[in-house]
Amino acid sequence: MVPTAAPGVSVRFRPMRGPVEEPAVSAEVYLGRRAVGNVDAMFDPKVEAFVVRFAHIEQSVQGKGIGAAVYGALRDYVRRVHGKPLASDSKRSDAAEKLWGRMSQSGKARHVQSPGERGGYYVTDSIWRTLASIMMEAK
Repeated sequence: MVPTAAPGVSVRFRPMRGPVEEPAVSAEVYLGRRAVGNVDAMFDPKVEAFVVRFAHIEQSVQGKGIGAAVYGALRDYVRRVHGKPLASDSKRSDAAEKLWGRMSQSGKARHVQSPGERGGYYVTDSIWRTLASIMMEAK
């Protein structure tokens, strides 16, 4: 179990296999010892990132920062284990849109609009943001 930024919330990561043998991971979410949800992400070679394909947090514990903490832990896990960023799906629920929007506003993700794609997607740890950060530090 890996602790997250939210007090009392931890995550257990379980490797999975996607339908086309792409790597995937499931983050099981715990509040204390009680399972309260999970977030699944699968590597998408078109995006060069692990894309969140499913997320569920029990309604009784929503709105307490658990989702943001779990996404942060999942972002760190896929970066450390696979060397890839975490990204949203291009089709998001209202709750996911709010979460990714907050991550974008705080600088933890950025919105990307692909040509011909409606809605775009969000991505964390972009190589371009990393390079921009390095260049800013060098000034």
